[in-house]
Amino acid sequence: MAPKKTEASDPRYPGWRGAPSFISITTCYSDNGGAIFWGLEDNYDVSVTAEEIIGWSKWFRTEWSGPGQPKRMVLMAATAIENHGLQFWTLDDKLDLWSAAMAVPGDKFSPWVRNWNDSPRTLRRVAAVHRRDTSSAAIWAIQSDYSLISCYKRAPENTWTGWKPWPLTPQKSQFVELAAALQNDGRAALWAIDTRLQLWCCSETTPGGEWSGWNGPNWNGAPKLFSIAACMQGGSYGATLWGVKLDGYSLINTSQIMPGGKWSNWSADNWQGSKPVITITAALQKNGTVRLWATQAMMLSLSSIAQTSPGGGWGNWGG
Repeated sequence: MAPKKTEASDPRYPGWRGAPSFISITTCYSDNGGAIFWGLEDNYDVSVTAEEIIGWSKWFRTEWSGPGQPKRMVLMAATAIENHGLQFWTLDDKLDLWSAAMAVPGDKFSPWVRNWNDSPRTLRRVAAVHRRDTSSAAIWAIQSDYSLISCYKRAPENTWTGWKPWPLTPQKSQFVELAAALQNDGRAALWAIDTRLQLWCCSETTPGGEWSGWNGPNWNGAPKLFSIAACMQGGSYGATLWGVKLDGYSLINTSQIMPGGKWSNWSADNWQGSKPVITITAALQKNGTVRLWATQAMMLSLSSIAQTSPGGGWGNWGG
């Protein structure tokens, strides 16, 4: 997604690639297009950078979006869809859901649609995932009463279903945070943090098919978390999941050793030497490695770290 004209990063900011401070971040991998990252500033400006043939583009703000962009975004989510395209969602300052799609890698987004797919008003969070087989994508949203709803895109019709309530946990949990990812075996998984900061997980039983019940609370022995991010890994590994602990804003991680397989124990605090963080997001890159972005607890400056090989070790933090 190379813009026609880019804006140089501001040298006054110490973030990754000269990024400004962000209050919300999201990213996704576009098939054949590489990773794209969006960052929302506190003045509602959105800065975007995308993978190029070598490295990343300069930051740009106006070239990516289609007509009718909401003036005041507060939260964002994105995922790949069919035919190497991608779809982007945002909540505005009234918590209405907007969406726009990019049908072809490198093209501009479609005009923005407010209250997309007849979505309920005053949503709190959204998360989306690319799916396989009979469905190309799914999105979940947390409503004002902290209940969870979802809809998905049928394949090959490429039409969205209506919104439906998501099955309850045994505790009838109310949710505050979401993350989703493919597990490198064609099946997607969903993670959710409830109002008690307990982590739950459910996953597809077949690619693009039905879902399991919830596993939790405190899935995989998780401590109390307030932020999560998930991503499919390349190579012969499955998904990887990060959490930010309530205690000290410490970053921790767990990963699947093989596609769709068992999960490792959670890492020690301050994963890979990280400093305290607030928000996190991750995406697969063109070369099959995963890149994680995090906003630091101090000044919300952006840092990033990437694998040195698909499913392999990690480099150093930048920013």
